[in-house]
Amino acid sequence: MKTLLLWTAKGCRKPKMIGTATAVCSTATIHDMRRAATAGRGRLWIVDADTAADARDQIARHKAGEDGIAAMTAVLDDGRTVAIGMRAVLAIGGANESRRNWDARIARQGRVTEDQSRALTGDLDTDMHRALSARPAALLGHCAEEVR
Repeated sequence: MKTLLLWTAKGCRKPKMIGTATAVCSTATIHDMRRAATAGRGRLWIVDADTAADARDQIARHKAGEDGIAAMTAVLDDGRTVAIGMRAVLAIGGANESRRNWDARIARQGRVTEDQSRALTGDLDTDMHRALSARPAALLGHCAEEVR
């Protein structure tokens, strides 16, 4: 199971895969795509799935209002960003935390090393422990409208 990032541009119907949440620079990708979604240029989907086709199927089921798609779903930014699955929600939290830490490190050290720039380690237990031990409410940047 991978955490896939999909983007639906304004005026388009089919979400296109743009990357994975554990890839290099995923924090910047998530941050920039969320800003674009908030500006109304499209919709960002972060989905736990094996393939892009599986992710599109989960997105279609989410749009249809079906229950039981994933254990956790987060709808953010007035519905412009949607995370389906536990790792998907953690990806948003990890990206927000990484971005805050990135800015703090630059202010403190003047640079950020490559090993400090990954939002997630890829190990769900490690990521979950790190995320929840810090500040659970701050994980989603205080912008969660709905978390089930």
